[in-house]
Amino acid sequence: MTPVNGRFRHALKILKYIWDNRKKPVILLSYDPLFAPFASIFKKDILVFEHNTTPQNGLSKHLVWQKLFFGRVRRMAQFPAQYARLLKIGNNATYIGSPILPMKISAQKKRALSTPYLFLAPSYRANILELERYSELLNGAMILTKKSVGVTSTEVHSVSNLAIQYMDRVEFCYDGRMVDAVIITVQSRVRGTGWFNDSISNQTPIVIIDPDTEALFMETFPGYPFISLGRIENPVQFEQLLEQVRRFDSMTYAKSHNALIRARFFDMCDELSIRVEC
Repeated sequence: MTPVNGRFRHALKILKYIWDNRKKPVILLSYDPLFAPFASIFKKDILVFEHNTTPQNGLSKHLVWQKLFFGRVRRMAQFPAQYARLLKIGNNATYIGSPILPMKISAQKKRALSTPYLFLAPSYRANILELERYSELLNGAMILTKKSVGVTSTEVHSVSNLAIQYMDRVEFCYDGRMVDAVIITVQSRVRGTGWFNDSISNQTPIVIIDPDTEALFMETFPGYPFISLGRIENPVQFEQLLEQVRRFDSMTYAKSHNALIRARFFDMCDELSIRVEC
């Protein structure tokens, strides 16, 4: 976590940059929700790309702050339900979408049929115990996950018949081998995860365990295949679906998907009379 004084200094630096460029369009690809309203005082057409600062259902200090002070900040929403939520709390928002970075993946060693699966559960908030009820489907897999607060060891731990490897940093390749899938443990209707985008870019199957997250994914990436773990009946079906998703042309999908985002972005700029050079 960034120290308070470091956060404040960084905010001043960004605010100074916005002030120096106040006569030009300014787009923030990330932002601090505490200080963003101050930027809108002297830069009325400031645009920010929304990540996961959208308040979810229920009363919170974040909701009150954003309802009171975010009226002049134009937020570019990644997810349709996120966009709807921002409008509901009275914020200024445009639905843009969640871009995918097309990548050409170098050949990596893949799973041999006789070896356990290698899965990635990337979020430090991942509830690994939630995966225990799917242990038969996951079939003795190795699960790579980012260390959470309080976890200091990187040793392998066992949960049911799964091997859990806690790591400081998680990546798509481990010990020279590509992971077989990314298991998304996020449970939210309005907040997604960048691991959606990274998994598509890396042509890695996406496995989702939460119905709300499934709905969010299908709205954001319509037509892109994923695996709903709760609907899998047996390990053989799971293995077949993994192979089907792996063969999907994700790069062609990414180009088409990004073209729609580009069109929405320039439509928004035209609406706001903002001139942006390509």
